[in-house]
Amino acid sequence: LGLSEVDESIAVKLKELQGIKVEQEIRPKCPPKLVKAVDKKPLTENWKELKSGKSFSFKLMHYESPSSFFVIAESSENFVLKNWMIKIEKFAVTEKLVNFTIGNCCLAVNKRAKILSLDGDKVKLLLLDVGDILNAEKSEIFELPEELRSLSFQALHCSMLGIKPKFNMNFWPSMQKSTIKSLIESRDWSMKIVGKNLKQHEFSFTGINSYQVLLFDDKTEKYLHDVAVEK
Repeated sequence: LGLSEVDESIAVKLKELQGIKVEQEIRPKCPPKLVKAVDKKPLTENWKELKSGKSFSFKLMHYESPSSFFVIAESSENFVLKNWMIKIEKFAVTEKLVNFTIGNCCLAVNKRAKILSLDGDKVKLLLLDVGDILNAEKSEIFELPEELRSLSFQALHCSMLGIKPKFNMNFWPSMQKSTIKSLIESRDWSMKIVGKNLKQHEFSFTGINSYQVLLFDDKTEKYLHDVAVEK
């Protein structure tokens, strides 16, 4: 039996997207500067934006299922973001977070984060630049200054097109989820953005940009959803 079933709507999506060539991203010459805010404006949330049809190499981060997982583009690991993280570490934030509200941005382990859930003094966080989930104590969490929000949050939420759970189930069984995760990690796939994912998911309330994506192996010229169906 195949690992999953073909999502027939993928044929339409593939006709809209010709080719899978990976684009080279241009690196800025210098990292963004920290600029002091002159007045109290509403706190901004600046998420990384990608256009439909864009292809790039990526790193898989937190994974829930083929319908919900986080990645960062390899360009997000370049010297710009690394220098930005160094600036965060040197910014010497000392103001403890006071308003523990689900959805609030904050700083934890020197990384920008957003509160996902609360359980007493325990806080579940989404790390906004690396796409990982972190559990922390309230005492370990700080205010995120406006000065540290100018660079867009780098994590991307994705939903894979082309496959769905077998037997029309409305959830992914554990074996199928883990096997497809192993497939993603088994080789260097290219990711192609098909469009924004407008369906609600468990991280929708964070405001993160969510994308419908295709994964493609340049060497074998196969899509991951085809490989998964063959399993």
